[in-house]
Amino acid sequence: MSAASAATLVIINGNRRLAAARQFGRSDLLVVTDDSIATRPAAVLRAAHDENTARRDLNPIEEARSVLSIVATYPHAKAAAAAEGWSAPWITHRKNMLKIHSELQAEVISRAQGGEGLTIRLARQLGALPGVEEMTVEQQRAELERMINPPAPAAAAPPPSVSEKEPEGEQSAPAPQVEWRMPADAVARYSEAIRGVAQRTGSTPDAVMWEALAKLSS
Repeated sequence: MSAASAATLVIINGNRRLAAARQFGRSDLLVVTDDSIATRPAAVLRAAHDENTARRDLNPIEEARSVLSIVATYPHAKAAAAAEGWSAPWITHRKNMLKIHSELQAEVISRAQGGEGLTIRLARQLGALPGVEEMTVEQQRAELERMINPPAPAAAAPPPSVSEKEPEGEQSAPAPQVEWRMPADAVARYSEAIRGVAQRTGSTPDAVMWEALAKLSS
């Protein structure tokens, strides 16, 4: 049994004020008892969380741990999000930060306090990788390096050069057809010539024309 579970009174808000009073020798304090927050475990934890965040900014790792301790009192994260006014992705981001190695978590804290270290955005992205909790810190750093400096995409292969001499066995593509129409004056002269041949040979102009076309096509 823990000391808290065995106690008849547990202070949720005001622990630091009590510690300060004891440090300076105060034996009596005027206090207000409010049990309205002690309706359920999540409410107690949320009250402590709110007081801590109101007193000072928690670092990202402290905040993530505080949030997940509240989430743990619910059946699942979705229920916690609905009850506490959070979004499911907001909870997931904090859960992901706690999946990374403790060395990297320390770097997140350092960066949040103005020093060198790991950004929250990269920490969340790293924590979202499948199997990240089974990785060593070296493996996680390698994944971070790939996130920061992704490998360059492979260069596209150059188009094949066109050989001046076609390989044997291959035929050249047919030459493109050029649209052409017989000029009007040529049509008139051609028609006159066909009628002249028809008169001399005793044939018809159509017969002469088709015979001429057949010879041109052969």
